Amino acid sequence: MIFIRLVKCIIAPLLFAMLVRGIAQQSDIKRTGRLALKAIIYFEVVSTIALVLGLVAINVSKAGVG
Repeated sequence: MIFIRLVKCIIAPLLFAMLVRGIAQQSDIKRTGRLALKAIIYFEVVSTIALVLGLVAINVSKAGVG
């Protein structure tokens, strides 16, 4: 349990710092905007697919019934 908390405490700030540094190094603002839009679209599509797969898996396996 402590290991998981430690990982969460380290990963979030490290990821945030890497994202901020990467965006700050971009010289073309339009390119950065297009990249951000693609990232948001990718996130939405993958999240929707994961949600659908999870719902299908639960409905097929009937987990938790009985």
